[in-house]
Amino acid sequence: MIANRKEIFVKDKIRESFLNVINNRIERGKSSLIIGSYGCGKTGLLRQIKPKKRVAWVNSVQPVHLILANILDQLGRKVNARNLQNKGLYLDMVMEQHFVMLIDEANDLRPEFYPYLKRIMDSGSPAVMAGLDDGKRNIEAYLSENVPDIHSRFRILKLKSVGSEDLKASMTRFEPDAIDVLYGAAGGNLRIFQDLCDDCADKAVEIKSEKVTVAIAVIFV
Repeated sequence: MIANRKEIFVKDKIRESFLNVINNRIERGKSSLIIGSYGCGKTGLLRQIKPKKRVAWVNSVQPVHLILANILDQLGRKVNARNLQNKGLYLDMVMEQHFVMLIDEANDLRPEFYPYLKRIMDSGSPAVMAGLDDGKRNIEAYLSENVPDIHSRFRILKLKSVGSEDLKASMTRFEPDAIDVLYGAAGGNLRIFQDLCDDCADKAVEIKSEKVTVAIAVIFV
């Protein structure tokens, strides 16, 4: 039966190339920005980054003092996260570390965080960010217009949606036709596609089916 599901990640040539670029830049202390539309797999790509350096994930919706405190916490330095007056001290402590910042949903970062981000990057800790370039929510355009000095530090990697054929090689527990049905229903959005796959996998377990069949897929589309 189908079990131990995990987030879908497609290892096509483009994504493999992007991972190589990102990892090579990390080793040189340089930063990268992954951009793309909703559901194209930016978060999945970000989670595949496995640098030799320590990693700290940035919660993009938090205020500056909490971002800095949480980075320190992930790096084993406990601080009083409630004290928003300690931003300068926290920044100094963060700049003493050698690590990689991973930032998902970069469009949500508050403008006041960018001066801190610049100083952290310049101290030798690179960032890998992922954000939207869809319509009005365009992270690259925002950086270029508002913080060009930070924009210039990033290698821009534009991620496009994958096709159903790219998914079939790694999704061996799904019948190929079932993948086509689910992908079509999701409109190419990997986030929606993932949810549909999870529903189908649960149904397959329930009816003791070894694979997700077309008959199962059509129940959820």
